[in-house]
Order: sequence, then structure tokens, then C-alpha cells
Amino acid sequence: MRVEVVKAALKAYEKAPEPDRSHLRQAILALGANAYPMQSLRLANSPFFRLRVGNWRVIYHVLMKKDTVLILKVARRSEQTYRDV
Repeated sequence: MRVEVVKAALKAYEKAPEPDRSHLRQAILALGANAYPMQSLRLANSPFFRLRVGNWRVIYHVLMKKDTVLILKVARRSEQTYRDV
């Protein structure tokens, strides 16, 4: 599968500290090979999935018809993480 990242998610990724950024990069690229890893969960009442990467969360959507994983949000875990998704 192809992995695409929306502009806002890319901006948040670039602001992450370097050690976290390398872990995030590995996890995001791995979604291309397996869009449904064991540590991912579907968000309640939503077509989106959540992937935990340390204290960071990656919110993504799998577009089967386009054979694409769309990264919607990259955020440090907080009360605000799952709002506006």
C-alpha cells in the first residue's frame, strides 16, 4: 500500500524531537506493508484507526479502493489528541 500524509500531520511530525521522529517514521512506513498491525485500534464510531508510538499517536484511514493509507494526524498523547478527527 502507498502511504500519504496530510499537510497538518507532516507539520506535527516535523516538530517532534529527533528520537521520537525516527520511531514515528518507522511506524508510519510500516503501515504501507501492514495497514492493520496488532497495536492499532479502530476509533469508536469512526472509520479511522489509531497507532500508538510511545507517547505519540498516529491517526490514519485505510482507503482500500485507492490502496492507500492516509495519515491524518500525528500528535503527542493528550486530552486533545482525538478531538477534531
